[in-house]
Amino acid sequence: MRKSSLPTISRMPPLKKQSGATLVVALVILMIISVVASSNMYTSTLQEHMAGNSRQKSVSKYAAESALNIGEKWIDENINSLEDIQKFSGKDGLYSAVNTGPTTAPVPSEVDIPDLGSDDSWGNITAYTSPEKIINEDLVSRQPQYIIEYIGRDYRGAGSKVVGTDDLSRASKSLMTKPYFFRITAIGWGKDSRIYTVLESTYKTGSGEFFNY
Repeated sequence: MRKSSLPTISRMPPLKKQSGATLVVALVILMIISVVASSNMYTSTLQEHMAGNSRQKSVSKYAAESALNIGEKWIDENINSLEDIQKFSGKDGLYSAVNTGPTTAPVPSEVDIPDLGSDDSWGNITAYTSPEKIINEDLVSRQPQYIIEYIGRDYRGAGSKVVGTDDLSRASKSLMTKPYFFRITAIGWGKDSRIYTVLESTYKTGSGEFFNY
């Protein structure tokens, strides 16, 4: 009896389907890598901008502090007697918040600079800029400026007033020992003119008709 042999059927793997799945997986992985790389690049750029802004803010603060120091030095060198108080007339960045004599009205800074905290309020006409360069021009967009306000005398013990509202018109010999108060406000800019710092200090002199600090 003859044996009949049946044909053998071999099954080959679906190469095309496997190749298509591999391509999809590769594209997904590539997309994930791209998203991660873009995110890292954005984060790096953002950190660089933040570091730059922080550096400029530090420069603007340093500039404002330098202007404050110059203002204090100016008081030391130029205000040493009662007559010197008359210099606070609203010119060259010098103002007075109180009367400086029986017929002399106050000349407050608010007349010309309504908002000292805004850089738009500052200008060469109302604020003082040192003729010497305070800060390296490569670091800042503008040289720092400052104003000095005379804010009165220390009348503690006379009606519990800390600062009198009427100054030299009351300057009798018994009050010659009362110290003088000044407020110095300074502004400094970074290299970007939109970045600035405003600082303020209160300065107290010595006392007497001719006083030392």
